[in-house]
Amino acid sequence: MRFLFLFAIIFIFISCSRKESFPSSIIKPKKMELIMWDFIKADVFSEEFTKRERPGTDTLANIKMQKVIFDHYKITKEQFYKSYRYYYSHPDLMNALLDSITANQNRIKVFQQN
Repeated sequence: MRFLFLFAIIFIFISCSRKESFPSSIIKPKKMELIMWDFIKADVFSEEFTKRERPGTDTLANIKMQKVIFDHYKITKEQFYKSYRYYYSHPDLMNALLDSITANQNRIKVFQQN
């Protein structure tokens, strides 16, 4: 528990001290983190539940869920994938994004257990 808290503090300090300049067409890290987490959940749902309930419909269900995510965040499919490619081509940014998603979910899990 202390390790997780220390990790979160260090991560926040490093994240806040880094001043990255992003192209205006790229989704900023905090928003991208939320979008990617929703994508992960949608993918798991379509893979685990939809595929099992109605085989062959998981891809269609995933596409529909992606549209809902795009609409919710008021972005286009093109904006998302352009941003995703940008993060993918900058491994340090992608790692920070994925680490942040993991840390947030670990905090939620710890909170729910207590």
